[in-house]
Amino acid sequence: MNNLTDRLPVLAGMSALLLTSLLATTVGAGKQNQLSFPDWPAYFNGDGTLKDAVALLGTPDAADHGQGAMFVEDNISDGRALDMSALIASDSYDQSIIHNATVDALHDIGNLYVYGEMGPGGMVFYSGVERLDVPGNSYVEFEFNQGSISAPAVNAPLMGERLAGDLLVRINLSDAEIGSVEFLRWHVTIDSAGSEVGHYQPVASAPAPRGKWCSSNSSAYRYCSGAPVEGLAPTNTDVWDADGQAVAATPADSFIELALNPEALPGQVADFTSLVVRTPEDIAIAYLRGRYRDIAYWR
Repeated sequence: MNNLTDRLPVLAGMSALLLTSLLATTVGAGKQNQLSFPDWPAYFNGDGTLKDAVALLGTPDAADHGQGAMFVEDNISDGRALDMSALIASDSYDQSIIHNATVDALHDIGNLYVYGEMGPGGMVFYSGVERLDVPGNSYVEFEFNQGSISAPAVNAPLMGERLAGDLLVRINLSDAEIGSVEFLRWHVTIDSAGSEVGHYQPVASAPAPRGKWCSSNSSAYRYCSGAPVEGLAPTNTDVWDADGQAVAATPADSFIELALNPEALPGQVADFTSLVVRTPEDIAIAYLRGRYRDIAYWR
């Protein structure tokens, strides 16, 4: 985000997106209705605004079959520029802190894009986030929460909680190459004292040969690591360091994409309201809305 102490990560656009949770299964590739990533510049202008937006709904032109789209601006810190959405990570939201800090280049993320459309097999969800191509081990997580997750203030914990059925997709990276992808679901049990205890439980995995590549076509999922997409919003250049000195912005040089088709996966219909994209040191929050069965009518 812009490095203003009185601003938090914001959403430029609104959405009507949803994803079903996965049941314990091996995710298999299908031959019909295989996923391909959207032409991002066809839906977003160079400043992050939507093309052919309908009123204030953040909905691309109905002729493009778009059901919702959003853009979250985040500058690249590269360990030098302050980032308003730096993260002090924790396993629980009430211990996870958003603060003003520099973010190590290895864990830095930039602008976030989200788009959803009705495909032949149902709702298809796409997301793409910028990052830096640097050596080392990291991950990018896409977490879909049914409860509202928000950042109330700088240097304060996130608000919200995980609910049974929340979904986490973790893309593991090694030297900027995809090593594997994990699918986890929030599982709740009752302990001996009668209290609820929750944890993420693996439900599927998608091992991948290392490399900068896109996974094979599937009707259920696809993920990709590649170069930034031309024509999208440039990296924010209005950045400075902790001493208030202007810093030359480092442009993102990598783009991580995730595509999911809920109808191609077994599982129950869920109503996700928040999408949290996270690394060990950086975070972006987008707000989803709308129940799955109503999405086709949100024009």
